[in-house]
Amino acid sequence: MGGGLLGIETAASLSRFGMKSTIAEISDRLLPRQLDAEGAAILTSMLEAGGLSFILGMTTTGISPVGYSAVGEGFLLRFGDGSTLEADIVIFSAGIRPNIELARKAGIACDKGILVDEYMETNLPGIFAAGDAAQAGGRVYGLWLPAKEQGGFAGRNAAGEKAAYPGSLVSSTLKVNGIELASMGSIESGEGISVTTRRGEGSFKRLFLKDGRLAGAILLGDAAAFQPLQKLLKSGAAIADPESLLA
Repeated sequence: MGGGLLGIETAASLSRFGMKSTIAEISDRLLPRQLDAEGAAILTSMLEAGGLSFILGMTTTGISPVGYSAVGEGFLLRFGDGSTLEADIVIFSAGIRPNIELARKAGIACDKGILVDEYMETNLPGIFAAGDAAQAGGRVYGLWLPAKEQGGFAGRNAAGEKAAYPGSLVSSTLKVNGIELASMGSIESGEGISVTTRRGEGSFKRLFLKDGRLAGAILLGDAAAFQPLQKLLKSGAAIADPESLLA
C-alpha cells in the first residue's frame, strides 16, 4: 500500500525473493512528489518489465481476513471501483501522518501538521514547531534534512534572532531493479517555467527552469548528473544552455 520511494523499494525487494508484488497507490501515478506524469509512466513501464504490478488512482476501501494461504492467513483488499485483490501479506508504506493531538489540545492551530509562520512560530507567541510535525509554507516535508534545517531556524528565533525559513530544497534518489532515479527541487510546470527534456533508450531527463535558473530536475535511467545539478540548484546560478546539462 503506497507507491512512494519506500513502497517501491519494498515491493522490488520482495519480488527478488520470488514473491509476486502489487503496489496500490491512491494517486494516478507513482512518486507524485518526485515525478511528473510522463516520468512516472516511464518508471511504471520499467518496473512492470521487472515483474511488478500496479493498481493506480484507486482508493482502498477495506481489508479483511480471508481463508488461509501458503504463509498463513490471507487478506482480501477492496477498492473504490468494486474490484478486489487477494494477498498473503499487506505492507503499509503510505507516508507520514503527524501526531498533532497534543498541539490541538493546547490551542495551537493545525491543519495537516502544526501550522507555523516563516519564523517557525505557531499562532501562540513564543511557541515554535519544527520537523515532521510542522507544516511550513503549506507543506509537511516529512524528511530528515528539512527537519534539521527547520530545527535550526526554530532555535534561532526562539533565542531572539529574527531568521526567516526559506523552505528546503528537497531531493530524492532511488535505485531499484537496476533502475536509477533522481529528483530534485520543484517539478511543477506552469507560468514562467521552461522545460528541457532529453529522451533516450532507457533514460528520461527533464529540467525545469525559472528565470533562467534551475528550479528542479528529473533523471530516470541515468542519474550521473545528479550531484552537478544539485549544486546548480543550491547555487541559483544562471544557466545559458540547459541542453548541455543533459548530455
